[in-house]
Amino acid sequence: MNEWILHILETPEEMTSVEQLQRLVWAAPDIEIVPKDILLAMVHNGGLAIGATVGTDMIGVTFGFPGTYPTPDGPRLKHHSHILAVHPDWISKGIGFALKRAQWQMVRKQGIDRITWTYDPLLSRNAHLNIARLGSVCSTYLRSEYGEMNDGLNAGLPSDRFQVDW
Repeated sequence: MNEWILHILETPEEMTSVEQLQRLVWAAPDIEIVPKDILLAMVHNGGLAIGATVGTDMIGVTFGFPGTYPTPDGPRLKHHSHILAVHPDWISKGIGFALKRAQWQMVRKQGIDRITWTYDPLLSRNAHLNIARLGSVCSTYLRSEYGEMNDGLNAGLPSDRFQVDW
C-alpha cells in the first residue's frame, strides 16, 4: 500500500502547497510559478488540480485546464495538462503515473476525451513516463514554446518541447 494519497485540490491552503512544490521542483522564482490565485480561479471554473500528499506534505501535483483543438467540424474541447511535479525525494515511486491516471479519470468524467501536454524532449525520464508508460503520442515539436525561462532547470536553455496527445 502507498504511503501517499491522491485528492482533488480546491482550497487556498492547498494551492499554497502547490506554489511551494513548484518552487522546489523547478528551483523557480515566484515570477516563474503558477500562483495560487490563478490556480484557484482555474479549478473553480473547469480546471483540475490533483495532489499527492503524505500527511499534510504535498509531494506531487498535476494541474490542467480546458482548451480547444481544431477539427474539420470546428473547435473541439480538450484538457491541457500544464503541470506535473513530483518532489525530488519521491521520484520513481509511481506518483507521476498515478497523478496522470487520476487526471485522465477526472477529465473523462467531465466528458472530455483528449488531454494534451508538453514536455522537454531532452529529459529521458519524462519521455519514458509520457510515451512508454502512459501511451501518449507525440504530435508536434514546438520551438521555444515558453520563450526564455529563468528557473533553475531551464535557465539558458531553449524551451523547445514535444506536445503529446492522450
